[in-house]
Amino acid sequence: MVTDKNYNKVRYVLSGGKERSDSSLAAIKAYEREQNVYLIFHDAVRPFVSARIISDVINALKDGKSVAVAIPTTDTIFCLNPHETIASVPNRNLLRRAQTPQAFSYKTIKKAYDIAMSDSNFVATDDCGVVLKYLPNEAIHIIDGDESNIKITFEQDLLQGTQIADKK
Repeated sequence: MVTDKNYNKVRYVLSGGKERSDSSLAAIKAYEREQNVYLIFHDAVRPFVSARIISDVINALKDGKSVAVAIPTTDTIFCLNPHETIASVPNRNLLRRAQTPQAFSYKTIKKAYDIAMSDSNFVATDDCGVVLKYLPNEAIHIIDGDESNIKITFEQDLLQGTQIADKK
């Protein structure tokens, strides 16, 4: 489809992996011959990402930044202890709900995953977590997300997704 439609900005269409990290590693491997690039990771289950978000991510990359997209939380968040009782209540002004895309220079994300792959306890839910854990001195800058950049995970998300699609 990419070559048929002449989408010249798309270099590769890669199959996703069983885990998020498997998909990210496939992208890293695909670019091992072109290391002077930026990689932008986006969840296919977030079909309503806006052009503004993508532009903001690209502009931040041009400034040499690692980038995450997030929105403020309006809910109070409880951190639990192993007994499932409240251990702490973080300041919600410092909390954000993560979205995608997330973006990094090839060298940054490759180095983080190289270190992660040697960790027998490696577990990741997103690429920012990998960079934060294995390259703690790498600043990850936040780009404002959007409430409509929802993740379609559960059946009830389809209703919200339909409402967003109807507005576009």
